[in-house]
Amino acid sequence: LFAETDVTYADQPIGMICADTQLVANEAVKKVKVTYSESLKFKPVITNQDAINSGDKDRVTEDTRVPAERK
Repeated sequence: LFAETDVTYADQPIGMICADTQLVANEAVKKVKVTYSESLKFKPVITNQDAINSGDKDRVTEDTRVPAERK
């Protein structure tokens, strides 16, 4: 569920804060610091076209093909 060593996508969970109250949770959030020590290992995949162009077959799958019909 959480990233252990490498963050592989945007918004990937890297940790969790558990607290008895919202106030305590808010204070804990202020103490969290995340440092990324390396530059990007891979080019970010931002758009659908980026995923297609990446050539990574795990990023694009086809479940169903519905042919277009003429009205």
